[in-house]
Amino acid sequence: KLIPPESLPKQYGGKREWAYKDPNTIDWKAHDQEIKKFAYKNMGLKSVVLNTGSEHSETMEIEAGTQVDYYFETDMTSLYFEAIVQYDGKAQSVPVVEKSTRKCNSVPERSWVNLYHSGKIKFRWINHGGWGSRTQTL
Repeated sequence: KLIPPESLPKQYGGKREWAYKDPNTIDWKAHDQEIKKFAYKNMGLKSVVLNTGSEHSETMEIEAGTQVDYYFETDMTSLYFEAIVQYDGKAQSVPVVEKSTRKCNSVPERSWVNLYHSGKIKFRWINHGGWGSRTQTL
């Protein structure tokens, strides 16, 4: 299996620069602030308003061997989030991030997906109105 250089730590010949941190020694509040600063500086964030019961999606074309980074946070309670890929030449979509509830008002979500075939990836956020039936800003 091919591992993209961006996903492989430098000590193993890759390009990934950050080192492992023991979860028991992390100052999580400082860690979250560091993630937010990085995201606002480097990711070109935009604000999206989601009314109760509505959803928002972002779709993009991908090349084989692409690592797609994503980051989001909300201002209220929880949202459903999922990522789906439709590979070129295939009729069915494949979930690469299973649909689940994300409580990203307390901890921002920052992760990535490695894709080994060309196609389209769709990120989807759903304000299901579960714990807080309010409009949310994503």
